[in-house]
Amino acid sequence: MQDCEGPVEAGVSPALLQLSRLPPQVDYDLTLRRAASLLRYLRILTLALAIFPIATRACDFCGCYTPQVESMPKEKVSLTGFYTAIAEQFTHFGSLQFDDREVANPTGQRLESSITQFVVGYGINDRFALQFNAPFIYRDFRRPEGFAIDEGNVSGIGDVSLLAKAVLWRFASTRAP
Repeated sequence: MQDCEGPVEAGVSPALLQLSRLPPQVDYDLTLRRAASLLRYLRILTLALAIFPIATRACDFCGCYTPQVESMPKEKVSLTGFYTAIAEQFTHFGSLQFDDREVANPTGQRLESSITQFVVGYGINDRFALQFNAPFIYRDFRRPEGFAIDEGNVSGIGDVSLLAKAVLWRFASTRAP
């Protein structure tokens, strides 16, 4: 005698066979808990990236200047106290390109850019420092403007910044070079 409709398959209980015929149930509570957990992890990741930014050196776009201890004379290396620096970056653009090829420049277009960084900083100790950067930007240009040639220069203070440096972990190799 069989408890369910149809033949019983070998080795499968009739109750299990009946359960397999039911439509699948979606556990919406579990799905919502997983979505909330994922959202919590994304919030933590976003907060961590905002609080602990990746360390980078100066680039052409931002113009930040961070003096490096390796560039200082060996006998005068001090990581505490006040320091000042002036750094210059000059760039000349005098050619035109289309795709990856240089093309003729009949109007003599050019851009000469000079960014001078003025830096004042204070090293609290070998792990913490504050630094103020003030760039002065000077640009000289020549460019076509319709059927006329526009030539001139512009200058002024760029985006000033206040940087904080924190060394959270330091590793020193024990091997001799």
